[in-house]
Amino acid sequence: MLVRTISSIVFLLIILPCIYFSSTPLFIALAVFLSAASVYEMLKCNGLNKRIGLAMPMYLVALTPILARYLSIDYFYKLIFPIIFVLSFAVMTVYTFLNDKPELGKVISTWFVSLYATAGFTSLVLLTGVSEKGSWHIMFFAFVAAWVTDSCALICGMLFGKHKLLPSVSPKKTVEGAVGGVLFCIAAFLLYAKLLDSAFQFEISSYFLIAICGLVCGIVAVIGDLLFSAIKRASGIKDFGKIMPGHGGVLDRFDSVISISLVLLLFISITKIF
Repeated sequence: MLVRTISSIVFLLIILPCIYFSSTPLFIALAVFLSAASVYEMLKCNGLNKRIGLAMPMYLVALTPILARYLSIDYFYKLIFPIIFVLSFAVMTVYTFLNDKPELGKVISTWFVSLYATAGFTSLVLLTGVSEKGSWHIMFFAFVAAWVTDSCALICGMLFGKHKLLPSVSPKKTVEGAVGGVLFCIAAFLLYAKLLDSAFQFEISSYFLIAICGLVCGIVAVIGDLLFSAIKRASGIKDFGKIMPGHGGVLDRFDSVISISLVLLLFISITKIF
């Protein structure tokens, strides 16, 4: 417990300044590091970390946050899909010419999760450009959703949990805990939006849409956690890594944030609530 607590404090001391200075290269470096670490964890999870030919295109995709920050948004969206297709072609080409081929399913799952994780961290970078009134303020909604939903789901599950949510994937999670986590996420979104409105002069177009966003992100937080738990269970591992003692790897710690950031960016892009 002590190791886990110390690890959490160190994590916050690193992550919070990076979030605050999200308009600087420091945050881009963090996003690239987290993306690359996620790729490594998936490669190791599937026993592919020593397959350099397969690994290189996957590590290259981890550079996407740099493109998201320094290219115009229109050019980024035009460029990113051809890049993904070319790198996908590279992965499958390397696989085709390997004499000692690994399982194709492991290669595909590693590539997909690498893309998915990198897309999540890239979405955090894109969220910093949503509003001209601040870089980190809107992006921080993703962390609010992840931290509040996870913490409150745990507490509500301990207090009221009776019905298992998905025991084949995560035996300890309960329906009551998940519902509680989502409800607290909605409340946290409304409170944080009010703070942005009053303290930072953000113009909130609709608090009803903020509540809907909190509902959606809370549900995604629960599902995102289950997604990566399912991958671990299928791979027969407890944690993706050991970068954070007591917590596991990057994919263990950021599983919900990765999923939330993607959905949050889509929701804001559609609704224009900021």
